Order: sequence, then C-alpha cells, then structure tokens
Amino acid sequence: MSLDGFLTFFGLLLAAYAVLDPITRLKLRLNAAGQFVLFAIFGAAILFLQFILPILKILPQSVSVWIVELGFGQPSDLMSNEKVSFILIATWCILAFSLYSLSRPSGRKLIRLSPLVNRLYDERRYLELIILIYPYIEQLRIYRHREHPLLKVRDWSERAGRTYPPQLSGLKQDSWNAPKTLRPAF
Repeated sequence: MSLDGFLTFFGLLLAAYAVLDPITRLKLRLNAAGQFVLFAIFGAAILFLQFILPILKILPQSVSVWIVELGFGQPSDLMSNEKVSFILIATWCILAFSLYSLSRPSGRKLIRLSPLVNRLYDERRYLELIILIYPYIEQLRIYRHREHPLLKVRDWSERAGRTYPPQLSGLKQDSWNAPKTLRPAF
C-alpha cells in the first residue's frame, strides 16, 4: 500500500467515525486509550515502511546496514514495503475491532463512563443512556454492594484501623502518631 493508499484509508476511517451513531462513538471513547496505543504502534510502523529510504539516509551507516540486513528498504518480489504496510493495516483493523468487541466492563471504565452518562442525562437522551450502561449493570452492582475483592480489602483495612483492643474499647486514640494520649470515646 502506498502512502496515498494509507492516507485514503485513514480518511475513510475518519469518515466512517463521523457517520457512526452516538452510542457507538461513546463506546469507542471508552476504549480510546487502547485504540490510541494500537494506532501509534501501527501508524509508526507503516510510516517507517513508507519513508524507509529517507530514514536510511539520515541514520548512521551501522544502523542502516542492520536495517537493510533485516530486509527493509530493498525491493523484493515476495514482500515489498507496500505489501507489508497493507498487512499491517489489516492486522491493525482486526486488533482494533477485537479490542472494541471483546473489552469487558471494568472499574476504570466506570470512571470514564461517568462524564458520558452525565452528558446523556443532561441532554435527556435516556434510551441511549440505557443502551450505554446496560453492559455495566453487573459491574455497578458489584461496586455498589462493595463485593469487589479490592473494595473488600479496602473496607477491611479501614475497619482494622478503627478497632481497638478489648481493654481499650472505651477509650479512643487522638491520632495515629500519638499512641500515649487516649481520651474517652463519645
């Protein structure tokens, strides 16, 4: 794939994003970090393959020889840079789609989901709101009832910091760094 083909594909990708329904766009925003990492890795690899000859002229001779020994920058009937670029774009599309479709609800996504939910609620788009949060209902229930293992550990550590030995149950400590000063609990 030539550079023109890559730019055309990228333009079509942006046009497809523009015509997506709002819920799908919101779901894509939830996975934006992973999608951006994929785009950065594959975009850099494709641009490297497209501009290999100017890059080889800039690099020191020892690095250029090493890159040419790997098979990059040489015209080949079997695998040219354009063919490898096309394979990279196809791989990128497959990985991006699987990241979108196989991603599960998590606590981090609930934090990123909050502004989107508030925006939909403020705009009174309730059906889109329901469709957006439907996959997260079980995760919300787990967090609401404090059933997540990390939340249980956090709650246990908070309770452990407030419990006192039986002989001091009627007394309360002033602060954690002043163990000698005890006062009656109210």
